[in-house]
Amino acid sequence: MLLLSIIIGIAVGLLALSGLTLLLRLSGMTRRMENDLRQLRSELELKERALSQQRQTLVNVKQEAANLSSIILLLPDLAKQLSAAHTTQELEENIVLLTQKLLDSKEVSLFAAEKDELVLRTQLGLSSERAKIVQRIKMGEGRIGWTAKKRVVMTTDDFEKESNLVKSSFQQDRFQNVRTDLCAPLVHRDRFYGVINIGEMGALPENGRRLINLICNLGVIALENVLLLDEVQQQADLDSLTKLYNVTYFYKYLDRELQKAQRYNRPLTVVIFDLDQFESYNRLFGRLEGDQILRILGNIIRDGLRTVDIPCRYGGEEMAVALPETDQENGLFVAERTRKSVEIHPFSLKHVTISGGLAVFPTDGKDPKELMKKAESALEKAKQSGRNRIVTYSSIP
Repeated sequence: MLLLSIIIGIAVGLLALSGLTLLLRLSGMTRRMENDLRQLRSELELKERALSQQRQTLVNVKQEAANLSSIILLLPDLAKQLSAAHTTQELEENIVLLTQKLLDSKEVSLFAAEKDELVLRTQLGLSSERAKIVQRIKMGEGRIGWTAKKRVVMTTDDFEKESNLVKSSFQQDRFQNVRTDLCAPLVHRDRFYGVINIGEMGALPENGRRLINLICNLGVIALENVLLLDEVQQQADLDSLTKLYNVTYFYKYLDRELQKAQRYNRPLTVVIFDLDQFESYNRLFGRLEGDQILRILGNIIRDGLRTVDIPCRYGGEEMAVALPETDQENGLFVAERTRKSVEIHPFSLKHVTISGGLAVFPTDGKDPKELMKKAESALEKAKQSGRNRIVTYSSIP
């Protein structure tokens, strides 16, 4: 009986030991499974985050593609509107108008570079008082001048990232009422044309930088083309030697100004100058010296005129001048001043003088040919009377 009890005890102990071993094994397996599960969860979270980032990237790419598509769709109309301009003023106005429309801004101004300054050429949204304040800005002065100096697109955030010394210059009183949310330079092939300043536009559109870059790049190319055409046209209208206008341009201008003079009942004076004894001068000193005299005479005549007056090389050694809104008294004053300037000029080889004939609209003539014919008659009288003098047609007996 005792033996049986011992055997049963041993059996129970073995069973207990086996159960404990099994329990320990099961516990180890559970821990390993928990670790594996945690690792799987961690890997799943990483993959979910990566997938989320990929989804966001896809959304950004789609948005980027949409932005680029909208810009590409704008290109034909934008290029068409800019290339339609035939003058710099018309083109500058188109650039400002398109900028205001595409960026939904209330204030847009365009400044042209002139030496070390920016000059306001055209604007939308600024009052006359505010426009007057920024009529001229030095390079580097204020946000607009700073953009011109750096020659990169600048936003409000970009200005805030500048040094304290630079930012202090933005606080000048005269710029306090001129807002700059976005400012962009007009640059092409390292040539700086000016700056576009944009204000009152609220939040900067996501594609704002691209749009302003697009406007600036297309605008400055169109501007370069217009300037090139102006230069070609100007060269076609100028006499190659004296750099005064040629006679073809002179008659077109004179006809237009006479129509204005007739419409508004205003006087107009024409003067024809002629170098005295120029043929003998050429024979004595040669054609090259004669050409030099003509160049100097052209400069003297041009320097004594207003911007609205038109001088031309009328033919050979003759120069003509049209003086809009000028009566005989004032026309004679201009002609005499030119004659005296030539008389006292220190020419290198010989003393040089000019004679002049003057005629006035409407008393002496009412069309270009008649008026110029009367001025020629007055010039002939001046030469017959001893040269180096100005004669008016009305003084001829």
